[in-house]
Amino acid sequence: MDPSTVFNNTIDRPEERERMNFLKIYFSRLYLRRILLFVMTSLLVFLTVFSVFLYLWAERTSLELQYNANKKIISQISNNFNYANQIVMNLALSVYYDDDLAPFIYRSSTEDLVRKSSKLVKIVSTYSFLNSIVYYNGPNGEFYTDNARNSTVDNEVLFDKIGQYLHGDLKPAKMQFIPVSYAFGEDSGSGGQVDSISFFMYEGSEYKAGESALVLNINPNWFLENISGLYDDYSNTAIYLGKGEREIVSFSPNEKPLYQELYSLVSEHRLKTGRNVDYFVAHHDNKKQIITYRIASNSNWDIINVQPYDDISRHLNKLKYGSIVILGLFILLSFVASILIAQKLYRPIDTLVKQFKSPESDRHQESKDEFGWIMSSYKGTLNHLQLIQNERAAQVNIVKQYQLRRLISDSPAYRLADYTECISQHQLNLSPNGNIILAVLKLDNHRTLGINLSLSQRRLYQFAVLNIVEEILSKDLLCESVEMRSEHLVILMSTKDGIFKESDYSLIISLISSAQKVVNELYKVTFSAAISEPSGDYINLSTQYNQAQQYLDYRIVHGNSSILTYDLVKTNINSEELVLPLDLEKKFSESIKAEKPDLIEDYLEQLLERIAGFRYDNMMYAMLRLVVLIGQAIKEINMNRIQPIQFDLNALNLQLLEQETLEDCKRVLLQPLDRMSAVHAGNSVKYDILVDTIKDFVQQNYMDSNLNVQSIASALKMSSVYIGKIFKNSEGASMIDYLNDVRLEQALHMLKSTDFNITEIMERAGYGNQSYFFRLFKRKYGVTPKEYRLKGQMDQWTNGHADK
Repeated sequence: MDPSTVFNNTIDRPEERERMNFLKIYFSRLYLRRILLFVMTSLLVFLTVFSVFLYLWAERTSLELQYNANKKIISQISNNFNYANQIVMNLALSVYYDDDLAPFIYRSSTEDLVRKSSKLVKIVSTYSFLNSIVYYNGPNGEFYTDNARNSTVDNEVLFDKIGQYLHGDLKPAKMQFIPVSYAFGEDSGSGGQVDSISFFMYEGSEYKAGESALVLNINPNWFLENISGLYDDYSNTAIYLGKGEREIVSFSPNEKPLYQELYSLVSEHRLKTGRNVDYFVAHHDNKKQIITYRIASNSNWDIINVQPYDDISRHLNKLKYGSIVILGLFILLSFVASILIAQKLYRPIDTLVKQFKSPESDRHQESKDEFGWIMSSYKGTLNHLQLIQNERAAQVNIVKQYQLRRLISDSPAYRLADYTECISQHQLNLSPNGNIILAVLKLDNHRTLGINLSLSQRRLYQFAVLNIVEEILSKDLLCESVEMRSEHLVILMSTKDGIFKESDYSLIISLISSAQKVVNELYKVTFSAAISEPSGDYINLSTQYNQAQQYLDYRIVHGNSSILTYDLVKTNINSEELVLPLDLEKKFSESIKAEKPDLIEDYLEQLLERIAGFRYDNMMYAMLRLVVLIGQAIKEINMNRIQPIQFDLNALNLQLLEQETLEDCKRVLLQPLDRMSAVHAGNSVKYDILVDTIKDFVQQNYMDSNLNVQSIASALKMSSVYIGKIFKNSEGASMIDYLNDVRLEQALHMLKSTDFNITEIMERAGYGNQSYFFRLFKRKYGVTPKEYRLKGQMDQWTNGHADK
């Protein structure tokens, strides 16, 4: 059979086809891969965290359970220890107050003590935990003991150790267990093997020297016999009884660790927690151990239980490995389930992707997931629709703007039916049968904006101003806006009822003023406005537009951000004045010729005040007349000057016509007059240059002893008297004084920083006479050069020793 046939048959199987389809979808769909990765990662993180938490909780719980078990054992040991203490105490009281044995304590003679000692031997033989019983007879200073020989310690060593307690500094506590070591040089306060536990009995609460005493010596193994039965189920557990840093008795099947190290760990833990009964986990004897401790109440002995951590970890490891196996199986099953669920959930998304699929979009699909690709296609469609709508709106707006411009510029050409149809067809926000007011707006500082902004930027500013003004006016009026020639912005306004009242006119002024403030706050630009008189017929719109333009010319009088109405400019419009007063013109011209700036500015102010009352065209004529007067005056001044004042009449005329306010015109007219002051200031600049040149010459040639005013003047090819006078007027000191100051400063610097002798310094500073040099130096600094150098050396020596 052909292999390709086998392969095709395999692919034709439903389960194989389904698997291949899923793999194809999985590798071609980025969003599906992200879903699976997110789900599996979330499951893995959640299960891992949960397993770690479960393990830690199980470990903590196991430690708590083990601690409770160990605490019960330690409590039982403590009870056994207290019971043993009570047995020994009762035995000590019985023996101490036994009348038959009293001679060992009270008699001064030794008669019948041999017969009495048989009872003592019998008592020791009866109690297996006793090593020996020792009496100390205070009156005769003798020790007596039994002869049962349960103890392997020689009597002489035994008596010597007990004597250290009775006669030495080691005061024995009454009726308490005291560990005793019989090794040479050891005592109960030091380390070493405990050979016996002694129990002292005497009359008083504290032992006094020479007093009789009874000592019971107990075998330490007796305590182990009471403990060992508790640890049958804990083969690796060790128990320690100790007092302070000294081990007394221990039970450990294995090699036991150092007790001192163990006690140090317990003490450190008790210091942190303040608990007398507790447990902790620590590394001891190179192993991880669970250490449980308690202080016995009566004897103040420490009971320390040490158990290997491995006893618990064995059970925990079973839990850990089991959790890992279960976790792995759960992750595997979750992965399979996630694939099946994701395949079902992804089908609607795949259907949506196919709806947006196109040859153009396929080229961009690889870099985006499905939803990103769908959103990109959707946004592209919206943008395309928005572009179409904007183009359509722009076309409609172009037609609308054209109709408004035509209506304003040529309103008589419109019939009433055409006007009504225009309002209806283009949805103009105007009343078809009512009064209309027209306002012309223009940005201030037009020339500055033209220099700093491009044409498109100026158009944006104009568009913003129109929108803001129209939005504010439309709250109370019907209005439409349009851009006209010469960058005029026109607003057509009518009331909703078609009738204008005086209050409506005031309202328009107030609303435009508010718009001026908003535009200035947002864009830092200003504009002026001119408002026409109301007209009851649309045919008069062209006339109203011309009126508003005429009003706007008078911004030159009222300044920027002005709102111009007929009432505000009617005086200028009706003015017939044309010529300025001849006497005032003459005074202005004479002040220029006299070069008196204060008078020039004062007469110019008076002339501009007269011009402010002229009609606009007469204003322009009068200001050009002022330019001519200034030009004639400067021409006469230049006839008597070596350096003439530069003046361009045509350029000044052009610049003057570009100004928007009379204040700007005043500034332009004063420019050629300011140049006259600059000529005077030029002389001062020349003097400063000469003085700086003299200073530079002195700085470079002060070492020359022949340098003086005459040599400097000769070098500059000037009169010595002339340059001396200029220098003194500028600096307030003569050239000789300046030359000496420079030389003395250089001499002072060399005294500080060089090892030259005084004569060399004098010559290097440009002096040829030593007495003259010393006199000038002392006059300026108060000391001679030698004294100055000596003082500096002394100060340096003093500072050096102070640092040491």
